[in-house]
Amino acid sequence: SHLLHNKELMASLAESSFDVMLTDSFLPCSPIVAQYLSLPTVFFLHALPCSLEFEATQC
Repeated sequence: SHLLHNKELMASLAESSFDVMLTDSFLPCSPIVAQYLSLPTVFFLHALPCSLEFEATQC
């Protein structure tokens, strides 16, 4: 919650004119910042915890 209250940082991010937010889906603050800045978001996930990717793909 403190991130959005940092007006200097948020203004700097807005002035940077980013085109997209790339984020790990595990981090909850990134989509909030992306929505605040009206940025499309691309989520990536490098691995699932506890090796669930092996169970899901039946490897």
